[in-house]
Amino acid sequence: MVKRFLDDRKTESEFADLQSMIDTAATPAPAGENVNPNGARFAALRDKNSDFIGWISIDGTNLDFPVMYAPDNKDFYLRHDFNKAYSVYGVPYLDEQTTLGANAESDQPDHLRPQYENRHDLRLP
Repeated sequence: MVKRFLDDRKTESEFADLQSMIDTAATPAPAGENVNPNGARFAALRDKNSDFIGWISIDGTNLDFPVMYAPDNKDFYLRHDFNKAYSVYGVPYLDEQTTLGANAESDQPDHLRPQYENRHDLRLP
């Protein structure tokens, strides 16, 4: 039980560190073909892990996480953290069918998704 508590605190800290890497002062690029207006905001996260594809959050909830995509290993982030190290919690991820996945045993988005599936804010880099 103590280990689980310590793991929870470590994971929360890691997500907070990742969130702090979002450049909220970055100027959005003009929208256009092959241009993502949010690219500058998320550049540091994308540089740290090329599997990073966006950030999902819902105001008024604790849902505020990076979203990953590993095309060659679709469930990789079920049991790995943003830095690709083993984690019992994992990180929200998309599979090849654009289905949001998460570890159902943790307090991550999977159990919240049905309630908020039409209200999510997925910000792509």
